[in-house]
Amino acid sequence: PPVAIVSTKAIPHPKSGMKKGIAILDFILRLGAIGSTLGAAALMGNNEQILPFFTQFLQFHAQWSDFPMFQ
Repeated sequence: PPVAIVSTKAIPHPKSGMKKGIAILDFILRLGAIGSTLGAAALMGNNEQILPFFTQFLQFHAQWSDFPMFQ
């Protein structure tokens, strides 16, 4: 009778290096997005502006704490 040989070894996928490269690139892009988001939030939290109304003598000093939606 014919004998069937079954192998339990996994055959490596030929494009596994490309998947690893994409995963590393994805991780780097996510770190960049997190860093830029934290930087923008810190900049917005520390930002102050002077807004002129009608004339340069009547000015309003605006801070983010003046707006209740940002508190």
